[in-house]
Amino acid sequence: MYQIISKEKLSENLFKFIVKAPRIAKAHRPGNFVIARAVEDGARVPLSVIAADKKQETLTLVVQAVGVSTAKIVALNSGEEIKDIVGPLGKPTPVQQYGTVVCVGSGIGIASLLPIISALKSENNHVIAVLMERENEPIILEQEIKAITDEVILSSNHGKDGEKAQIIASLDQIFRQQTVNKVFTIGDPLMMQYVCDLTKEHSIPTNVALNAIMVDGMGMCGACRITIDGRTKFVCMDGPDFDGHQVDFPELINRLNSYSEEEKVAYAHYLKETKASDATTTDKVNEVAIDEADRIAVTLTEDDLSRDAEWRKELLAKFKPKERMAMPRVAMPLLDPVYRARQMNEEVSCGFTKEQAIQEAQRCLDCPNPGCVQGCPVHVNIPRFIKLIEKGEFIKAALSIKEISSLPAVCGRVCPQEK
Repeated sequence: MYQIISKEKLSENLFKFIVKAPRIAKAHRPGNFVIARAVEDGARVPLSVIAADKKQETLTLVVQAVGVSTAKIVALNSGEEIKDIVGPLGKPTPVQQYGTVVCVGSGIGIASLLPIISALKSENNHVIAVLMERENEPIILEQEIKAITDEVILSSNHGKDGEKAQIIASLDQIFRQQTVNKVFTIGDPLMMQYVCDLTKEHSIPTNVALNAIMVDGMGMCGACRITIDGRTKFVCMDGPDFDGHQVDFPELINRLNSYSEEEKVAYAHYLKETKASDATTTDKVNEVAIDEADRIAVTLTEDDLSRDAEWRKELLAKFKPKERMAMPRVAMPLLDPVYRARQMNEEVSCGFTKEQAIQEAQRCLDCPNPGCVQGCPVHVNIPRFIKLIEKGEFIKAALSIKEISSLPAVCGRVCPQEK
């Protein structure tokens, strides 16, 4: 659970949260993002990180209520807790001394530009920020950006010529006055496409930070796949930063709109329910917090952690290595394809029963020098986790993973490479 230290309203439906997250704050770099889940039954939402304070062990997040999941997050207040946050995810934004850099942002994308601008200034770049005001999306964090940039240009699409003309006018003026060595743009995908089309004409290298439909943030779900220079990439693993001149924007926009109607209906239904019974919603959140407290009452002991513990030796002695290797793999129960093609609210994988999980865990050889740990990017002690499963200590197995990674709490799997 991640405690909310403060909450500030930036504009209608747009909020800034400062959240306690020591490990993520320590590892975060400009351009990284996180995935959060408000409550137990909430969906996972990718969020922009606009600041990471290593000393205070906090993250500053910006959340816009555009659907049910984000609405559940913005409904939380200072002192309350966000159920899960996993990160830092994605690759950091490549920052170096370019010379003169133009940063173009709109909507919530302006918030994502803030840490990038700060990093660019630390490399002694001359930074010009172009902030776009769009319909129902006012300019945010204007004073914070003015404080760290060399020049700020405000633009609006309220004029008769529309957004594309405003972008061209703003950038053309800059390009005529001076040599621009690099452009960064974050915001509405159509706005980014306009920027990239123009910078391509002027042969100015341009980076975009893409926002895509995302579930786990580890490359498993495939929801965030996009086409870059004719090849399939994943925003969560390969991005979110890409060469803007190589992005297939029509495909990106089409994918972002895939579930827009369903989301609007679900959001409207959620708002209606919330207004009808605010007290009920609060009770549900409190129940989740109580359930979580009951679960974490179980703690790992030194005996649980040691490979030389008697319980682990006893498990190892139950089967010879050849016997374990001969055990058939337990097939993961899956939803019927015909049923799952018509349902959007259930996992394809049904998960193991207790007996199936223990049976599958018995296949582990508990190697003294496990290659699975060496090959794990976050060095999870996989044999210890599996042996705790074999012992039937499921909560302790989960805690042994949580010491290193929050992934299971977010996506329900131990490893993005899990099959």
